[in-house]
Amino acid sequence: MFKKILSVVTIILVVIIGYTAFTSPVGSNCEKQTDARTQAECYQMREKYGEGTTMWEVTVQAFKDINIWVLLLLVPEQIFMYYAAGQIYFSFLKKR
Repeated sequence: MFKKILSVVTIILVVIIGYTAFTSPVGSNCEKQTDARTQAECYQMREKYGEGTTMWEVTVQAFKDINIWVLLLLVPEQIFMYYAAGQIYFSFLKKR
């Protein structure tokens, strides 16, 4: 029962954090960043996408810009990688 409650609490927290991250404006906390590189990236995103743009809009734009052929080539590659890793593990365990 405790695992179920913990799972539900974890899912609720992930939803709340995800909603907050995707609805807050891009670059809204640039001044809070202590690392100079992170601050620069933050200001670049604010300059590129605008002041009131949310992370959700940036994500949708990134999906529109993605090369669909590269994405489709990743599917068989991942299937092959899982197959190859399985063969490696099974041959190792068989020898033991």
